[in-house]
Amino acid sequence: MSQANRSENKRVALSYGMGVDSTSILTRWLTDPSSRDFDLADLIVITSQTGDEFKETGELVERYILPMLKAAGVRFVEIARAARSQKVAKYVVLQDTRSPERLHLQGGYTLADEMLESGTVPQTAGGHLCSIKSKAVPIEAWLLDEFGTDGRRHAIGYSADEYGRAKKDLRERDKRGMLDLEPRYELVLGYSAEETGRVDKAVRVRAEKAQAAAFFPLVDWGWDRQACLDEIEKQTGAAWPKSTCTFCPFSQGKGEILGRFQSRPSEALTGLLMETTARALNPNAGKLYKTKSLLEVLEADGNTEALALLDAELESTTWALYRVRRMWSATKKAGKFNAGRSVEIVSKGSRDEVLAQLEELAEKKGLELEREGRVWRITVKEEEKADGAQGEAFAIAPASATEKQGPTFKPELWREA
Repeated sequence: MSQANRSENKRVALSYGMGVDSTSILTRWLTDPSSRDFDLADLIVITSQTGDEFKETGELVERYILPMLKAAGVRFVEIARAARSQKVAKYVVLQDTRSPERLHLQGGYTLADEMLESGTVPQTAGGHLCSIKSKAVPIEAWLLDEFGTDGRRHAIGYSADEYGRAKKDLRERDKRGMLDLEPRYELVLGYSAEETGRVDKAVRVRAEKAQAAAFFPLVDWGWDRQACLDEIEKQTGAAWPKSTCTFCPFSQGKGEILGRFQSRPSEALTGLLMETTARALNPNAGKLYKTKSLLEVLEADGNTEALALLDAELESTTWALYRVRRMWSATKKAGKFNAGRSVEIVSKGSRDEVLAQLEELAEKKGLELEREGRVWRITVKEEEKADGAQGEAFAIAPASATEKQGPTFKPELWREA
């Protein structure tokens, strides 16, 4: 799209994820007027805090980016997800200012809140649904409330290697009726110059699904990821890290993430606690990463300080004795089944107290007490994926999970062992 065509619509919203791609776009816009066709007075930089970002990222943004925004008088809007249900309140405003001093990394209702309450871990399937809930929906809802359906340009910092993520995001939004939040506007995407072969396809997807034209500043500038890093270092002197939640399942325990956990072991604690409860409630689906748990990764990396923090937290926190039941039912797809889950809290107390209750229950039912790492359970009914199959277990874990009965769990069909 030419500069002339874009100049008709002056308002620009940059979805600022605080990572490499969006930071490089922002720093160039702030320091190089030739890189943009709008006044900085018409730029809105909007960030939606997940509440679970690495603190290092927030510190760098506060040290370098916020002063640049303040000096330029750019409007900075910081929002967050407001509640677990997004049917009514989709966001809460943390600040809206042209003189930002600090961030609110704690966010609002966080992804960690949702995962701990559900007794599960984030999933790699589902098109980055966590990002949709914590970033896309709040930002798009705020833009709609602020501007209605008036024309504007919305800049999103997807990197070159995140095209698949963008496509999945759109598919998930479409399934959930979220695309109604998006009026027609020009969308600015952070694909790098290395991905020019995918640009045409991305334009088509956005036009058809998101009702938006696509604009790619990094492609226009001929910038790959290294060029983005070079730009940020030139403007700030800093080596910029990847923006991610501390327990992101897509990080797969990579070297950069492990280095961050070694530097700040406390930032691994949320993911470890999440896994502890999730593994107790469902040992088949409680690993943070696709093939390994965060616990296993940290053990292999020799991060004894993070593991010591976990043990100290488990020693002091309140635990619960949970009853977990599942029902399996066949779907229309051959070999596929739905699993309805019911989670009940039998009792709460210290770890020793609920463990004693579980041991007593195991003896009463004549069942073996099973231990896996830092959690204990007894299996009343073995699970299997088959139509009409049922599974039941009692387990102890930190008392973060709430009682819940899924919509496909039919208590009237339950068969006591």
